[in-house]
Amino acid sequence: MSLNNAHEGYDYQDLITSYFVLKEILDGNLDSVFSVDKKNTTGNVPDRFDDLVIFNGLDIQRKQIKYSNEATSKILIKDYLSSDSHYSIALHKLFETWKELKTPATEFRLCLAWEEPTNDDITRVLELQTQKSSFSEFPTKVFKINLDRLWVKSPESFNRWDSLSRYVKNNNTDRNEFNEFCNSLLIEVGLPKASLKFSTPSELEVILIDQAQRLGIGKYPNDDIYISDFLERLAKLTGAYRTGSIQVSAKDILSALRVRTDFGGIKQNFEIDQNKNIISDEKNNLFLDKVVANKKTLLLGEPGAGKS
Repeated sequence: MSLNNAHEGYDYQDLITSYFVLKEILDGNLDSVFSVDKKNTTGNVPDRFDDLVIFNGLDIQRKQIKYSNEATSKILIKDYLSSDSHYSIALHKLFETWKELKTPATEFRLCLAWEEPTNDDITRVLELQTQKSSFSEFPTKVFKINLDRLWVKSPESFNRWDSLSRYVKNNNTDRNEFNEFCNSLLIEVGLPKASLKFSTPSELEVILIDQAQRLGIGKYPNDDIYISDFLERLAKLTGAYRTGSIQVSAKDILSALRVRTDFGGIKQNFEIDQNKNIISDEKNNLFLDKVVANKKTLLLGEPGAGKS
């Protein structure tokens, strides 16, 4: 699962997508549907949240994933959110996607495997959010944009976010609508890294291994599946979904991975022919009277005798 080629950004996306797939399954959302790298906007409107979309029947999660495996850790800086020439996450372009795809039950999230920002020109417009991390036992930080600190109303100022200022003026952008967008956007930094080292599992690989163990991989009735093999097949599968821009359900993914979720049970169908069904109210009432009178009753019989 290590990232060891020129397409490490895509490889990371496949691994983190694998994490979110397993998270939905472990949360019991087997009916969840995943849309991987599939554009959902129309016309010339960019879809800047198309890396992974999760529909679970209650809400929609739209995620954009960014990864860097540079020798020195990449830090989120103002330029990445103000200008669209770097990583295609400029706020005004994200706003265009949000305008077309917004619903009351949609979360828009930037998932960044970068370090948290430190420069004042960006930290002053960010507000830390608690209980919003995508991970229960891994420390990430989640922020929202505080528009009052970015787009000052009177006198109007954009605190040197020049690209945003030009966009607002050229498009006559409504401030209240842009504020609604800022309240819908989550910026998560410090996502677990993947490693080039083969000897030691990376942060993300450790999390995936734990998920596979909790799913029961390697235990009956999936005791014939090795965890490493399962995770490699899952990553390759999510990669295939990405290159094909495919929409797929959690159940279909489990089926493709040959994971059994019935604990080896055998389906039992007891069809009743109503034409041959004999109903005896008198005997039923007599039986119930005996049970009530005796207070404690043992019902004994061979398997298949009809005790149930």
